[in-house]
Amino acid sequence: MNKAVVKIEKLDKCYSQTFALKNVSFAIEQGRIYGLIGQNGAGKTTLLRILTGLAFPSSGEMELFGASGQKELEKARKRIGCMIEHS
Repeated sequence: MNKAVVKIEKLDKCYSQTFALKNVSFAIEQGRIYGLIGQNGAGKTTLLRILTGLAFPSSGEMELFGASGQKELEKARKRIGCMIEHS
């Protein structure tokens, strides 16, 4: 089994009283390719924004490359490349 480069547990993101993400948990293993599939409003962009530090979760735990504290996550995010677009 490969090491997890992303690990998310019970992640929530709430805007006012509307949940964009609710109780999301998963792990992405090193060397694997994953895709996010879902209809508009499913939370795909919100999840990517949280992973890249453009938004912050309301609750839950996140780990990137084994780092989990705020300063450690900030440093780990420098290893991520992401382009979020919409039209």
